[in-house]
Amino acid sequence: MHGIISRAAESLNISQPAVSRLIADLEHSIGFSLFVRRRGRLYPSPEAKSFGEELDRSFVGLDRLEQAAREIKDLRRGEIYVAGMPSISLDILPNIISLFTEHHPDVKITFDLHTSPRIVDLVAAGQFDLGFGQISTPEPNVEILYSLRTHCVAVMKNDNPLCRKKIIRPEHLREQNLISFAHHTLAAKSIAQVMTEADVPRRPRVECQPSYVVCSLALQGAGVVLVDPMTARFFLPLGLKIKTFKPDVPFDFRIIKPRDVSTSKVGHRFLEIAIEILKKDKLIAVS
Repeated sequence: MHGIISRAAESLNISQPAVSRLIADLEHSIGFSLFVRRRGRLYPSPEAKSFGEELDRSFVGLDRLEQAAREIKDLRRGEIYVAGMPSISLDILPNIISLFTEHHPDVKITFDLHTSPRIVDLVAAGQFDLGFGQISTPEPNVEILYSLRTHCVAVMKNDNPLCRKKIIRPEHLREQNLISFAHHTLAAKSIAQVMTEADVPRRPRVECQPSYVVCSLALQGAGVVLVDPMTARFFLPLGLKIKTFKPDVPFDFRIIKPRDVSTSKVGHRFLEIAIEILKKDKLIAVS
């Protein structure tokens, strides 16, 4: 506070009448006097002191807004909600999340495991920003960002005689105890079609889901299962044997988001890392 208008004008690099006019205009606007004159000098009125304190708080708030904007821009603030189906939640999604948090430790990630139909419902309702699941038909309230494909493998306990074969074919499963996904799943339908075309009866001893449960059953010797390679390899160190299966049984899944909702900067960065890891995992992009 200079106390003299001429000094205030000099400091602001404007004329003394301009300073007087600015003060008068502000006093008229707010409805009270900002200064009292004593012995040729100006002193803040009690109302001005109170107003100044509130103004200081406002400037602090503006500084915080500016800081928040910088943090959001630089991906040092934010949150993302991700839902994933079981088959990619043992290995791939944890890998994606780990790499993302390594580069962006201040961004919060909420990750939930659900079945594919439930993922579609939750993403459509806007409860998740991204979903990783199997979708067979177009859904009006979700948008498909990426479609990816791998192929099922045959898995069994490492003492099964089929372990000696390089490639497992439908006829090799004719006398085997089969473990199958629940009949309503996309994977079960694809497997059933291949077995039917090969004229091999499909009589599963056990039918269940999710994928890590069928692999666990195979590991315990309950039978042979055709499953996605992502889940199968997680059990490899435990003694599960993985064999190539022919003909190819596609295992497709998609990355989705709510329709008509823009993806945030955080979401775009998460997708970049996801696609980078999925490509390394040799998943094929399909239309």
